[in-house]
Amino acid sequence: TTGTLPAGLSTATIYFVIREVQGDSTFKLATNITNAEAGTAINITDTGSGTHTVATINPGTINHIIRDPRL
Repeated sequence: TTGTLPAGLSTATIYFVIREVQGDSTFKLATNITNAEAGTAINITDTGSGTHTVATINPGTINHIIRDPRL
């Protein structure tokens, strides 16, 4: 981030993405794979400031694939 992170998030932390709508550019974040699979998102209470960047990491061996059955 170039400013402050949204409340509820920390720098240099791995989060797991919860996609709400396929093809949409918005998503929620979970603290671990179990929470992501359950749809339990982090409570982000503000937008912070500046520009925020999300980067993917190479997962190596993929152990879990999460798919929303509604999609």
